[in-house]
Amino acid sequence: MKRIPLLYVLLLVAASAAIVGVLRLGASLPTPHGRTGGSHKSAVATAAQMSAPSSLTDGLRTNLEHPLSHLFLQFLVIIVASRLVSRLFRRFGQPAVVGEMAAGILLGPSLFGLLAPE
Repeated sequence: MKRIPLLYVLLLVAASAAIVGVLRLGASLPTPHGRTGGSHKSAVATAAQMSAPSSLTDGLRTNLEHPLSHLFLQFLVIIVASRLVSRLFRRFGQPAVVGEMAAGILLGPSLFGLLAPE
């Protein structure tokens, strides 16, 4: 049983190291010729000159502006909310699926439309 948490920690460390390594290697690549847009070129040039932690945060911030990262973040929020609410409902003796439906209602326009109608 004690090997499973250790395996998870090792997998997280390996995945984090791989991500940092890919970001470092990507910062040193030349800019493609077909790209137009000075903001990306300047971001790449400044990222290569910065230290590793600051270039890592700048790279992550730039990647979070991409629509695909918005989609993955939405998936993550939906999965986490449904798991938390289903566990809460199971404690009250309700089926987990009822909690997942309640999480969908909370994440949908019913609650957010009430809190932020614009």
